[in-house]
Amino acid sequence: MADNFKALGDPTRLEIISLLTESENLCVNVIAEKTKMSQPAVSQHLKVLKNAGFLNSKKLGMEVHYSLNKIKAKEFSDSITALFAEKPAHNCKECPQSIKNKKKKSS
Repeated sequence: MADNFKALGDPTRLEIISLLTESENLCVNVIAEKTKMSQPAVSQHLKVLKNAGFLNSKKLGMEVHYSLNKIKAKEFSDSITALFAEKPAHNCKECPQSIKNKKKKSS
């Protein structure tokens, strides 16, 4: 999961993800134009996102078009939701919270 956070930890890469959620697919030149970045810089960001599994690529003629890997995006979203989901209380005897609760119950 840390690799996913690293891949998405750059504002430019988040912008690229956002662009690809709005479009079915985009080529490097269009992404470069929309982000006002050079084509080589965009290519490096696309490489990171693709290596992390967030993008699909398809060669169409002379250009490579990129699209969001919706399955990977959903899996990552689900893992984030699970990470922050409320967990059931535990009954660890050494836990300070459990000790406080036991004292309250016995009073």
